[in-house]
Amino acid sequence: MAVSLLAAPSVRAQEHEEAPEEAGEHGENAEPFGGHAVHAHYKNGAALFLGGTMESAEEQTFLTLGIEFERLLTDRWGIQVVGEHVHDFDAWVLIAPVGFRLAGNLWAMAGPGLESEARRTGLEPDPHDDEHSTDPHEEGGGPFFLWRFGFVYAIHLGESGRFALTPSLSLDLVREHGEWVKAWVFGVGLTVHF
Repeated sequence: MAVSLLAAPSVRAQEHEEAPEEAGEHGENAEPFGGHAVHAHYKNGAALFLGGTMESAEEQTFLTLGIEFERLLTDRWGIQVVGEHVHDFDAWVLIAPVGFRLAGNLWAMAGPGLESEARRTGLEPDPHDDEHSTDPHEEGGGPFFLWRFGFVYAIHLGESGRFALTPSLSLDLVREHGEWVKAWVFGVGLTVHF
Protein backbone atom coordinates (compact mmCIF):
# COMPACT_ATOMS: atom_id res chain seq x y z
CA MET A 1 0.00 0.00 0.00
CA ALA A 2 1.41 2.88 -0.23
CA VAL A 3 0.85 5.34 0.96
CA SER A 4 2.17 8.55 2.63
CA LEU A 5 -1.13 10.28 2.46
CA LEU A 6 -0.80 14.00 2.91
CA ALA A 7 1.25 14.06 6.11
CA ALA A 8 -1.08 16.83 7.28
CA PRO A 9 0.88 19.57 9.03
CA SER A 10 4.10 18.36 7.42
CA VAL A 11 2.69 19.89 4.26
CA ARG A 12 3.35 23.24 5.90
CA ALA A 13 6.33 25.36 6.77
CA GLN A 14 6.75 26.08 10.45
CA GLU A 15 7.58 29.51 11.88
CA HIS A 16 8.68 30.18 15.47
CA GLU A 17 6.03 31.83 17.64
CA GLU A 18 8.68 33.88 19.43
CA ALA A 19 8.82 36.44 16.61
CA PRO A 20 5.82 38.73 17.20
CA GLU A 21 5.94 40.28 13.74
CA GLU A 22 5.79 36.83 12.12
CA ALA A 23 2.88 35.67 14.27
CA GLY A 24 0.84 38.62 13.07
CA GLU A 25 1.63 37.82 9.43
CA HIS A 26 0.07 34.38 9.66
CA GLY A 27 -3.24 35.67 10.96
CA GLU A 28 -6.06 33.18 10.58
CA ASN A 29 -3.91 30.78 8.53
CA ALA A 30 -1.72 29.99 11.54
CA GLU A 31 -2.38 27.09 13.87
CA PRO A 32 -0.27 25.71 16.72
CA PHE A 33 1.92 22.73 15.96
CA GLY A 34 4.75 21.48 18.16
CA GLY A 35 5.25 24.89 19.80
CA HIS A 36 5.28 26.73 16.48
CA ALA A 37 2.76 28.67 14.43
CA VAL A 38 2.22 26.68 11.26
CA HIS A 39 1.82 28.58 8.04
CA ALA A 40 0.08 26.88 5.12
CA HIS A 41 2.93 26.92 2.63
CA TYR A 42 3.34 23.55 0.92
CA LYS A 43 0.35 22.16 -0.95
CA ASN A 44 1.96 19.24 -2.83
CA GLY A 45 3.98 16.22 -1.85
CA ALA A 46 5.80 13.38 -3.57
CA ALA A 47 6.80 10.18 -1.81
CA LEU A 48 8.64 6.90 -2.20
CA PHE A 49 6.99 3.98 -0.40
CA LEU A 50 8.62 0.81 0.96
CA GLY A 51 6.45 -1.83 2.54
CA GLY A 52 4.74 -5.17 2.29
CA THR A 53 1.47 -6.64 1.04
CA MET A 54 -0.12 -9.64 2.72
CA GLU A 55 -3.03 -11.02 0.69
CA SER A 56 -5.53 -13.26 2.47
CA ALA A 57 -5.42 -15.83 -0.36
CA GLU A 58 -1.64 -16.27 0.01
CA GLU A 59 0.33 -17.26 3.08
CA GLN A 60 3.23 -14.86 2.61
CA THR A 61 4.06 -11.18 2.52
CA PHE A 62 5.30 -9.55 -0.69
CA LEU A 63 7.71 -6.64 -0.97
CA THR A 64 5.81 -3.56 -2.15
CA LEU A 65 7.42 -0.47 -3.70
CA GLY A 66 5.48 2.63 -4.61
CA ILE A 67 5.42 6.27 -5.64
CA GLU A 68 2.83 8.78 -4.55
CA PHE A 69 1.70 12.29 -5.38
CA GLU A 70 -0.51 14.22 -2.98
CA ARG A 71 -2.34 17.54 -3.03
CA LEU A 72 -3.70 19.34 0.02
CA LEU A 73 -7.10 20.84 -0.88
CA THR A 74 -8.02 22.36 2.50
CA ASP A 75 -6.74 22.16 6.04
CA ARG A 76 -8.48 18.79 6.51
CA TRP A 77 -8.96 17.33 3.01
CA GLY A 78 -6.56 16.11 0.38
CA ILE A 79 -6.26 13.79 -2.60
CA GLN A 80 -3.56 11.40 -3.66
CA VAL A 81 -2.50 9.24 -6.61
CA VAL A 82 -0.61 6.07 -5.67
CA GLY A 83 1.22 3.60 -7.91
CA GLU A 84 2.64 0.40 -6.39
CA HIS A 85 4.37 -2.74 -7.57
CA VAL A 86 3.93 -5.91 -5.50
CA HIS A 87 7.18 -7.83 -6.05
CA ASP A 88 7.09 -11.63 -6.66
CA PHE A 89 3.31 -11.38 -6.91
CA ASP A 90 4.14 -9.20 -9.93
CA ALA A 91 1.02 -7.08 -9.70
CA TRP A 92 0.66 -3.34 -10.29
CA VAL A 93 -1.76 -1.26 -8.22
CA LEU A 94 -3.07 2.23 -9.06
CA ILE A 95 -5.21 4.02 -6.46
CA ALA A 96 -6.77 7.49 -6.08
CA PRO A 97 -7.72 7.90 -2.40
CA VAL A 98 -9.19 10.92 -0.63
CA GLY A 99 -7.70 11.80 2.75
CA PHE A 100 -9.25 13.39 5.83
CA ARG A 101 -7.13 14.66 8.73
CA LEU A 102 -8.57 13.16 11.92
CA ALA A 103 -6.32 14.97 14.40
CA GLY A 104 -2.81 16.39 14.38
CA ASN A 105 -0.73 14.24 12.05
CA LEU A 106 -3.17 11.34 11.72
CA TRP A 107 -5.04 10.92 8.43
CA ALA A 108 -7.74 8.48 7.34
CA MET A 109 -7.98 7.65 3.64
CA ALA A 110 -10.29 5.80 1.31
CA GLY A 111 -10.57 5.49 -2.43
CA PRO A 112 -10.97 3.33 -5.52
CA GLY A 113 -8.25 1.71 -7.55
CA LEU A 114 -7.21 -1.02 -9.97
CA GLU A 115 -4.91 -4.01 -9.58
CA SER A 116 -3.38 -5.81 -12.56
CA GLU A 117 -3.66 -9.56 -12.92
CA ALA A 118 -0.94 -11.07 -10.74
CA ARG A 119 1.51 -13.36 -12.51
CA ARG A 120 2.84 -14.77 -9.22
CA THR A 121 6.37 -15.08 -10.60
CA GLY A 122 7.99 -15.72 -7.23
CA LEU A 123 5.54 -18.35 -6.03
CA GLU A 124 5.82 -22.09 -6.25
CA PRO A 125 2.88 -23.60 -8.13
CA ASP A 126 0.41 -25.56 -6.03
CA PRO A 127 -0.25 -28.86 -7.86
CA HIS A 128 -3.73 -29.08 -6.28
CA ASP A 129 -4.80 -25.54 -7.19
CA ASP A 130 -6.66 -25.56 -10.50
CA GLU A 131 -8.35 -22.17 -9.87
CA HIS A 132 -5.27 -19.93 -9.87
CA SER A 133 -2.65 -20.50 -12.51
CA THR A 134 0.99 -19.68 -11.83
CA ASP A 135 1.85 -19.52 -15.53
CA PRO A 136 2.97 -15.92 -16.14
CA HIS A 137 1.93 -16.08 -19.81
CA GLU A 138 -1.62 -17.35 -19.24
CA GLU A 139 -4.38 -14.82 -19.85
CA GLY A 140 -6.16 -13.56 -16.73
CA GLY A 141 -9.20 -11.51 -15.93
CA GLY A 142 -7.46 -8.35 -14.71
CA PRO A 143 -7.37 -5.54 -14.07
CA PHE A 144 -9.41 -5.90 -10.90
CA PHE A 145 -11.35 -3.15 -9.12
CA LEU A 146 -10.41 -2.42 -5.50
CA TRP A 147 -11.24 -0.20 -2.56
CA ARG A 148 -8.49 0.96 -0.20
CA PHE A 149 -9.14 2.06 3.40
CA GLY A 150 -6.32 3.09 5.72
CA PHE A 151 -4.52 5.32 8.15
CA VAL A 152 -1.34 7.36 7.78
CA TYR A 153 0.68 9.18 10.43
CA ALA A 154 3.28 11.86 9.68
CA ILE A 155 6.59 12.15 11.51
CA HIS A 156 8.19 15.46 10.61
CA LEU A 157 11.91 15.73 9.88
CA GLY A 158 13.29 19.16 10.70
CA GLU A 159 11.51 22.45 11.34
CA SER A 160 10.80 23.37 7.74
CA GLY A 161 8.01 20.81 7.35
CA ARG A 162 9.42 19.92 3.94
CA PHE A 163 10.27 16.26 4.73
CA ALA A 164 8.30 13.58 6.57
CA LEU A 165 8.32 9.86 7.30
CA THR A 166 4.82 8.50 6.96
CA PRO A 167 4.07 5.02 8.33
CA SER A 168 0.78 3.63 7.05
CA LEU A 169 -1.56 0.65 7.31
CA SER A 170 -4.28 -0.05 4.73
CA LEU A 171 -6.81 -2.70 3.82
CA ASP A 172 -7.42 -3.34 0.12
CA LEU A 173 -10.64 -5.09 -0.87
CA VAL A 174 -9.99 -6.47 -4.36
CA ARG A 175 -12.77 -7.87 -6.55
CA GLU A 176 -11.07 -10.91 -8.15
CA HIS A 177 -12.97 -13.50 -10.21
CA GLY A 178 -16.34 -12.67 -8.65
CA GLU A 179 -15.25 -12.54 -5.00
CA TRP A 180 -13.72 -9.96 -2.65
CA VAL A 181 -10.14 -10.69 -1.59
CA LYS A 182 -8.52 -8.85 1.34
CA ALA A 183 -4.95 -7.56 1.25
CA TRP A 184 -3.18 -5.73 4.07
CA VAL A 185 -0.62 -3.16 2.94
CA PHE A 186 1.83 -1.66 5.44
CA GLY A 187 5.03 0.31 5.27
CA VAL A 188 6.58 3.74 5.40
CA GLY A 189 6.88 6.58 2.91
CA LEU A 190 9.54 9.28 2.62
CA THR A 191 7.76 12.44 1.55
CA VAL A 192 9.09 15.73 0.23
CA HIS A 193 6.69 18.69 0.11
CA PHE A 194 6.76 21.57 -2.36
